[in-house]
Amino acid sequence: MPDLIIKNARLFIENAIQPAEIAVDNGNITEIRKIISTPEFNLVIDARGALVLPGAIDVHVHSAIQG
Repeated sequence: MPDLIIKNARLFIENAIQPAEIAVDNGNITEIRKIISTPEFNLVIDARGALVLPGAIDVHVHSAIQG
């Protein structure tokens, strides 16, 4: 079972920004789905519609993404 879920996020998937949830286990992304239905997680982060970029590292970004 994942130890962390990020809910209510927006991710850039399949050339579009889409709502999604991310499951993380031991620091590794194990699942990305529109809705992850698992009863319990050790930690739940509500991203509240924020743009989440799993695996992307950029120390300086200018973005014109509107949502």
